[in-house]
Amino acid sequence: MLQITLLPKPGQGPSKDTREKGFFRLKLVGKLDGEKIGAQVFCEKDPGYSGTAQMISEAALCLAKDDLKLPKIYGVLTPASSMGTALIDRLQNSGMNFSIVSVS
Repeated sequence: MLQITLLPKPGQGPSKDTREKGFFRLKLVGKLDGEKIGAQVFCEKDPGYSGTAQMISEAALCLAKDDLKLPKIYGVLTPASSMGTALIDRLQNSGMNFSIVSVS
C-alpha cells in the first residue's frame, strides 16, 4: 500500500491559533473575447480547515435548497458550472469576497 508522508498525521495539523489567524487570497486570470480579465477571491478563514468546511457546507446547502436557481445542465460538472451564481451568492453571504480586478 502506498503511504503518503507529505501530509500531517491525525492530530498533527496546524494549531487552533494558526487556524484562527489563517486567510487566503486567490488571484485568477483568464481570457474573455481575447482580453485578459482578472478575479480575486478572499476569505478570512484558514483555507485548509475552516475555509474548506465553509465551501463544502455552502455547496451542499446550494444543492439541497437552491435547485430552482441552478443551471439546467447535466453531466460531470465542476461546482462553478453546476451551481453557478447561486453558489457564489451563498459563499458571499457567508463571508467570502469575490471581485473583478485589473490585469496588467
